Amino acid sequence: MLAHLMLLAYAVAGKTNEGVAVLARAALSMKKVLSESSVTHIKNACQKTQKKPEHIYVIGRGLSYPTALESALKIKEISYIHAEGLAAGELKHGPLALITKGTPCIVFAPNDETYGANLAGAMEMKARGGYIIGVSHKPHEVFDYFIRVPDAGEATIMPNVVVAQLLAYYLTIERGFDPDMPRNLAKSVTVK
Repeated sequence: MLAHLMLLAYAVAGKTNEGVAVLARAALSMKKVLSESSVTHIKNACQKTQKKPEHIYVIGRGLSYPTALESALKIKEISYIHAEGLAAGELKHGPLALITKGTPCIVFAPNDETYGANLAGAMEMKARGGYIIGVSHKPHEVFDYFIRVPDAGEATIMPNVVVAQLLAYYLTIERGFDPDMPRNLAKSVTVK
């Protein structure tokens, strides 16, 4: 759906070829995220978090904000960990009070105009003891654990969502739950 919307937006702007190129970069980025070594690295991130974290906070800004919301939703749905997706610029309005030593905090920091603001949010969380899992195009000293997502321009949201889904999946496996049969969800796929 995101790919269609993005290509439509480029087409309306008269830049269809540019849109196709952006989507090709996103496809290549997703291929790298789904490589065996990358998936193993993401699985290790889940193993390094507390065995039973009470809360996980996910931050992003701009296009990364909906990614943070989707990430938190997937984590809640299948791992049963309380997860919140937050705008990186709104942490001082209460959420920082909830960060304690070792609290897993996932930070989406793509190569765009929000990169610095997302890192500033990560630093605020780290200063309060958060365990920072950075999802970005390049490492940063604030990240306790770094997951590389090759830059795909405006389409980086797509491989970032793939990372979020893998994190939710492996957190669920680590907790011993079946990710294919989430409880209490009123979806036709879960009804027998």
